[in-house]
Amino acid sequence: MQPDASLFSQAHRRVHRHKLSVIFLHLHLSLKVTLHQLPSSVTVVPRFLQMSMIFARSIAATARRSSHPAIVNRLTYSMTNARNFSVKTVCLAKRFTKSHEWIHMAEDGKSCTVGISKYAAEALGDVVYIELPSPGDEVTAEEAFGTVESVKSASDVLSPVSGTITAVNEPLVEKPADLSKDPEDGGWLVKLEVADTASVDGLMDGPAYAEYVENL
Repeated sequence: MQPDASLFSQAHRRVHRHKLSVIFLHLHLSLKVTLHQLPSSVTVVPRFLQMSMIFARSIAATARRSSHPAIVNRLTYSMTNARNFSVKTVCLAKRFTKSHEWIHMAEDGKSCTVGISKYAAEALGDVVYIELPSPGDEVTAEEAFGTVESVKSASDVLSPVSGTITAVNEPLVEKPADLSKDPEDGGWLVKLEVADTASVDGLMDGPAYAEYVENL
């Protein structure tokens, strides 16, 4: 008996779809790992994750037409986690204030790290003294919580949000000159638990802040 050529063709296309599904699944997971390893100084989420989501949705739709529910479930799981990862990465991007502080939300969505921007650090010059609050102290948005003094001037540091101080960068207080070395990462000032996380959304993202300082 001769095999049905149409059945063979359908089976071949089905296998091909499965292979594409697996390839795009692995690509998607690789992109997630790559984004997770980006340094905290990266404030803009690369667009290739969004493109990856588009491809994954397309391939998942194709896989659903196949007879392999395991692949469908695997792709659906990947898409759900990638979508959550994408949203989380956007939320975790640094935000900036007009008074040149930055805030970086932690993965728990409640705690954050606060410091001064590179622009502010360069304007201050050589820092000689830093005064910061103590853990447990309450801070209010747009009000001073600390002071940074340099050979040029002294400047209050305003809190981007309201909340409770949970940690202070003690090594930086002991060696204030280190602030200018890495103001937007290792030179962080305090960590705090945010009272209202929605207030973070009103702050500038990286590109908006860059445009802001260019016009000063």
